[in-house]
Amino acid sequence: SSDLMEGKRPSPEPGELLQRIRDFTRLILLDLCNGRSPVVLINKFRNYCTNSAQNCLCSSTLPLGKEVLTLQKQSNAYRINVLLRVLLIVQQLLQENRHASKRDIYYMWT
Repeated sequence: SSDLMEGKRPSPEPGELLQRIRDFTRLILLDLCNGRSPVVLINKFRNYCTNSAQNCLCSSTLPLGKEVLTLQKQSNAYRINVLLRVLLIVQQLLQENRHASKRDIYYMWT
């Protein structure tokens, strides 16, 4: 498939996504209930070119390592909060078999 050659993975089924959201949320809650600060690893992506002399792929879909988010840092805590809110919206959309744009999701949240 050309999608696989371009670094794109096939989209998981809605049921699988719902299970991943539940598992992620459960792990966050378990850490909090046991007095531990959750640690969230997210993929880092380059979305800008750092060297104008090179032929950059500015819209690369391949991750460039992991970023660690913890509740110890306020900016990270805010990002975890946003992540959980967006996951809640995605969960609701999946359960209702609905679609939404990023703009729709932004206005659902605010």
